[in-house]
Amino acid sequence: MRSIAVYSLKGGVGKTTIAVNLAWAAAAQARRRTLVWDLDGQAASTFLLGAERSGPDEAQAVFARDVAPSKLIQPTGTDRLSILPADASLRTLDRFFFGLGKKKRLEKLLERLGKDYERVILDCPPGLAETSEQVLRAADLIIVPVIPSRSQNGRWTKSSTISIGTASAKARSSPSTTWLTGAARCISRPWRKIPNGR
Repeated sequence: MRSIAVYSLKGGVGKTTIAVNLAWAAAAQARRRTLVWDLDGQAASTFLLGAERSGPDEAQAVFARDVAPSKLIQPTGTDRLSILPADASLRTLDRFFFGLGKKKRLEKLLERLGKDYERVILDCPPGLAETSEQVLRAADLIIVPVIPSRSQNGRWTKSSTISIGTASAKARSSPSTTWLTGAARCISRPWRKIPNGR
């Protein structure tokens, strides 16, 4: 299983659009069993994929291990594509993670989901707090949508990029970066090998 997080500090840059389209491509074109995990309390991926919002506080209860993720996962209208829907409880997920004190809770939950899915796409909320730290530790690949800017000569530049790193990521190794069509920055973890075609 490979996990891909679509993350940005800023809202409104296309995280959900990229996450849903990437998941659709993995399921429909690459024929991979794919899960979109909507971590944003706004539940835009949940809405776009036609899923019902989970019950009150069920989305956050997954992290407390009160509810198994498999009980909340719903199929979508696309073969091999499922969603773990969001609800309003995720708006306080940062506070929950801070109080929990477990730095690898998301990573361990992803490992369990890896038995049933070949790809897990994380649609992340904006910001830089406990949830984003969990995501940065857990994901095999992080896609950061950025808004391209124009230089004084009118050409598109890469100057509006965001650099990302966490203390644990820097301690292991510096992430390598690659540009994706000038609109997103892709950070891969060199210590997690992703074979070609997988």
